[in-house]
Amino acid sequence: MVHGLIHQARHSAVIIKVFTLTLFLSALLLFLVQPMVAKMILPTLGGSSSVWNTCMVFFQAMLLIGYLYAHMLARVRRVSVQVATHLGLVAAALIFLPITLATGRPPVEASPTGWLLFELFGGVGFPFFVIASSAPLFQSWFTRTGHPHREDPYYLYAASNAGSLTALLAYPTIVEPALRLGSQSWAWAGGFVLLGVLAGVCGMLAFKGGGEAGAITESPTASEPAPPLRRILYWLWCAFVPSSLLLGVTTYMTTDIASVPLLWVIPLALYLLTFIFVFARRQVLPHQWVGRAVMIALVALVVMIFMAPSKTTGLAIVLHPLAFFLIAMLFHGELARTRPAARYLTGFYLWMSVGGVLGGIFNALLAPLLFNSLWEYTFVMGLAILTLPTGMLLWREFSLPKAAAVVLASTALALGTSVVFWSGHAQMVEKGTIVVLLGLLVSALSVRGNPRHAIIILLAATWALPAAMEHFGTSDENDPVLYQTRNHFGVHRVVQLEDQQLRAIFHGLTNHGQQSLRPEGRRVASAYHHPDGPLGEVFRELETRDGLSDVAVTGLGAGAIAAYVQPGQKMVFYEIDPAVVSIATNAEYFTYLSDCGLACSIVLGDARLTLEDAPDGAYGLLVLDAYSSGSVPVHLLTREALQVYLQKLAPGGLLAFNVSNQHLDFRPVLGNLAADANVVGLIKFFRPPKDVVSDVKPSIWAVLARESADLGQLAGGEGWHALEANPKKSLWTDDFSNIIEAYRWSK
Repeated sequence: MVHGLIHQARHSAVIIKVFTLTLFLSALLLFLVQPMVAKMILPTLGGSSSVWNTCMVFFQAMLLIGYLYAHMLARVRRVSVQVATHLGLVAAALIFLPITLATGRPPVEASPTGWLLFELFGGVGFPFFVIASSAPLFQSWFTRTGHPHREDPYYLYAASNAGSLTALLAYPTIVEPALRLGSQSWAWAGGFVLLGVLAGVCGMLAFKGGGEAGAITESPTASEPAPPLRRILYWLWCAFVPSSLLLGVTTYMTTDIASVPLLWVIPLALYLLTFIFVFARRQVLPHQWVGRAVMIALVALVVMIFMAPSKTTGLAIVLHPLAFFLIAMLFHGELARTRPAARYLTGFYLWMSVGGVLGGIFNALLAPLLFNSLWEYTFVMGLAILTLPTGMLLWREFSLPKAAAVVLASTALALGTSVVFWSGHAQMVEKGTIVVLLGLLVSALSVRGNPRHAIIILLAATWALPAAMEHFGTSDENDPVLYQTRNHFGVHRVVQLEDQQLRAIFHGLTNHGQQSLRPEGRRVASAYHHPDGPLGEVFRELETRDGLSDVAVTGLGAGAIAAYVQPGQKMVFYEIDPAVVSIATNAEYFTYLSDCGLACSIVLGDARLTLEDAPDGAYGLLVLDAYSSGSVPVHLLTREALQVYLQKLAPGGLLAFNVSNQHLDFRPVLGNLAADANVVGLIKFFRPPKDVVSDVKPSIWAVLARESADLGQLAGGEGWHALEANPKKSLWTDDFSNIIEAYRWSK
């Protein structure tokens, strides 16, 4: 008997290890394939928003189809049929490995959406679909193994999310720096084969443990009724809120707090961590403790709202992810708490996936059309506060009319407060805020008389204040926002910097161009493009040559470089964002392009792709000005991209790169590219004297030329140094780049 118990325990341990490893590997592969495919299509289609939205919709759709397939297959009573069907699909998916995508360009005369969807489905769609079904299907098989814990297999979902988290952290730090795309694809194919083997083992364990009928039908919970519609809707909401907040807090942090590369990894890692915690067999963070911590974090955030953002950047980087993590813990904890019996497992995951997809669609596709700012983060956060699981009694105890009255009163008072902020008087702001908060407290207490309910309403309404302030055109430094618009590339603001007599265009925190409001400075390029800086020296070198050479510029901004155009010269701007084009061409905001007249033209689209259509040798100078933000278009800084630039450059021409980036050092990248292409280069770190006017900014510029003689007077110019290769750093190509390697770890 003892021997039998020992054998059973060992067998149970083997089952757990096999299923845990299988689920971990499936999630690892699922998360690794998405950035890998993104790198594959970037050189072909560029970085336009339609491309990334199409990819997001494709992967979300395939994920849902995979979950639906798992749900339908799990309803088949004979486990042998399930195993045979799935292993057949795994074998069929091998035809598509290793993953490759077409290298040709999409049809020019039509939208690339259909072409891209066809390529994605033909290249990665079927293997992705097979892996997407793994989490619910293998957990369903686990319930048929006869394992002592088969009635509650949900803790295996923690292993699945651990695999996702590992892939998230490993791709930019290990996989991308170590392997080229071809090697990544072969390694991924090897992982898929291993997953197929493990799937076969899981199927065998399920078949041996439960027989044809499956042990799940014999559990005490088999008679539990199907989840009612009310619970399904609750699952949808509990999945929707964290999914939406994930995208909202990520966008907010990377645009309005700090434009730092890979900062988006933090919220996504926390999101995955919540699933690991709430579905673990042993409770890591008690649900009630998390509820109390959420209230403290939200109060801290509300206090921070009334402080100058420029003084709270470090605090914001901590508090926003912390509040998001705790709220996600609560809502995902509700998913874990209300999970159904194992027989309804696949349906539960299907609905949970639908809620997550809806959150992604709301933020990525609908919000840019509905809002002109990042209101979705504020909006969903407010709804999350009102529906916090620890405060759900608010809605259960209130009658519908009373609840509606509280919401309307809160909204009205929040809008009233925004008018106070709009007035711009500090004393009014202070007094108005106190009055409104007291009013909210009194109104809430009068309805129910419960202080906790009052706090919940207070927090939700206060969250509306920053969005209302932004909507009415104020900013942290009391500089009026003249115009604000939003599209899938982000939020763009035209801000008048009164103390500096400047007008600037901002994308988040990044200044993408400015113009002086002083009459004498109207036709002078400003900021990184000022004549006193390195770019001014490049244009003066161009003027010393015989004949006028046409100029191409990637990145429009405010159109400041147009100030360098000479009579008889032409300048072509390549810009991917139509909102930037609309702003730069509006003379009410910036006059560089209107002053330039017909000499300046704009080509809309990804710079590298549209440059390929230009005649060879067309430009005497090509200015590449797209590397200053935290989101760097890597495909514009590779060996293949440099070949395109050199092909479009006239004999004796120059390439000028603006590599003024606070977080990334592009010197070794450009140095290695120059050495690989057998061209010469110079670099200059420019810092204006302290006594110069404020419209001159520090900048870093690199210049490449085919021959040393083409550099002209720049070669002996003050501050210009030779751009040298660094053999310890990698050469960036379309199938290999290492953003971690370029990071400035010390300032």
